[in-house]
Amino acid sequence: SGGYVELAAKAAEASISDIQNAISGYDLIFLCAGMGGGTGGGVAPIVARAAREMGAVVVAFVTYPFALERNRKEKADWSLMQLNKNTDTTIIVENDRLLSYAPNLPMEKAFEIIDNITANAVKGITDTIKFPSLINLDFADLRTVMRDSGAAVINLGSGSGPDRVEHAVKSTLTHPLMSYNIAGAKSALIHVTGGATLSIEEATRIGEGVTEGLDAKANVIFGARLLPDLKDQIHVMSIVTGVKPMLGSKIETLKDARAFDFGLDSIY
Repeated sequence: SGGYVELAAKAAEASISDIQNAISGYDLIFLCAGMGGGTGGGVAPIVARAAREMGAVVVAFVTYPFALERNRKEKADWSLMQLNKNTDTTIIVENDRLLSYAPNLPMEKAFEIIDNITANAVKGITDTIKFPSLINLDFADLRTVMRDSGAAVINLGSGSGPDRVEHAVKSTLTHPLMSYNIAGAKSALIHVTGGATLSIEEATRIGEGVTEGLDAKANVIFGARLLPDLKDQIHVMSIVTGVKPMLGSKIETLKDARAFDFGLDSIY
């Protein structure tokens, strides 16, 4: 596309029947795209629109350019505006925060972090609705939280040991590459997975801690599952929707940010 958003969008429109055939029959569609260029910024909104017209819940994971990429940022802002018209939920990962988090990491490894964030989030969502739980969550719950919800943050946290509840809450609320204000957010889906020793009191404390900053009347949907193999570990997935992105903000506590686990092997 040569960086031309309009050209990429026209190419997607010309292939709309192929796009429709590729996504037909799915209830949930995940889109991954880079904003600021031609292909991602031009094609993603067209694919999202086609998926929504076919009745799917559409969740977009997108990257936002570095501050120095002035022209790409302008394109990204325009593309995000078009994308938001056609998605249910959009999650933005900022390249600048990646720079703050891992300035000396080789470039290939640094961008693998973003790939892992997306993979972890998708796996967390699909596992939550795919596998049965003691307090069950299903696709209808996910749709309730994500349909027409705007910007969202999806976090994965964990804790172990005597302070595992506090650690799980803190790690779930800390995401070094996403900057959001959750105050006043209207909806959240929280799922807690633990070993055989996980108590209902621990699970509810985690849910309360993760949702403390939400609107007083927020729609919070909660689920919990036991996996004996986890032993004393607790894993948490939270989806908070209707949040306000704060693009360009800095990582406040690098020590906390670096404790965030981006590895694929650690999730469930």
